[in-house]
Amino acid sequence: MCAIVVIGMSLSLMVPMASGDVLPQSSAVPNNRVPSVTTVEVVGVILEDTRRQHTITSGPQNSGGFLTGGEGASTSTSIYSASTISNGGYYNENKQQLFDPGGVGKETYNIDSNSAITYASDPSVGSSLRTTENIQLLVTGTAREVNATFINPFVTELMSKYVGAFDSSYYAGSTISQMTTGAVQRRAEVRAIGIANQTPAELGYDISVRPDVSSGLMYADASVSSAFGASTIDGLGNTGIPQNVVDMQTSASVSGLIFKFDQFYNAKSGIDVK
Repeated sequence: MCAIVVIGMSLSLMVPMASGDVLPQSSAVPNNRVPSVTTVEVVGVILEDTRRQHTITSGPQNSGGFLTGGEGASTSTSIYSASTISNGGYYNENKQQLFDPGGVGKETYNIDSNSAITYASDPSVGSSLRTTENIQLLVTGTAREVNATFINPFVTELMSKYVGAFDSSYYAGSTISQMTTGAVQRRAEVRAIGIANQTPAELGYDISVRPDVSSGLMYADASVSSAFGASTIDGLGNTGIPQNVVDMQTSASVSGLIFKFDQFYNAKSGIDVK
């Protein structure tokens, strides 16, 4: 099996100013937050599965498409899923997750998951590990008038006081399979519900695969893949005319003896993305 060295990559997508997503708004509801902490250390079989989906709507819900519906409507759907399976070996996991169904501000999230896994195969049974994680954010809404002045940094002209209609989809995730030794760190974050018009939609995902230092080996042995995608359509002011159409995908995959695999993805869209 050939040796592979992968240098970390960072990818960021921003949609600025009056051409971006406006999240559904809600007050904070701390009593409905669902935090969880998972700590596992075992030699044997592992089977874990997590799924969470939440849809919320705010504003008038008139019939019609996102370009033609009633002014000021927003809907978002956030989806998180993860699974891990192993037929034996040493498995160590530390995971912290928070699922928050209320409105949040900048630098806070409705889905916030951080996990660290260490794995070593049991050669007597030829065991291996497979683990996947995926997040998705869907945001759609109609045009609206906002109480703010916008300046386009690219042409230095005053822009419309309207934020155009928007229909956006973001996703990211990773799959690790046939792992016999290694350490994995993952972070998944989604902001799908805001507390103000200026709260931007955001999806972030990081994955890092490194050698397990306790094994004494200088490599991880596995197949690893990750992917990120974004698709957005923005309307022109309150005209119902499409203005910007963006579609992008990127992915990476490696297999063999891995010394370093780092991927960092981030998409942010809104009136104010600073």
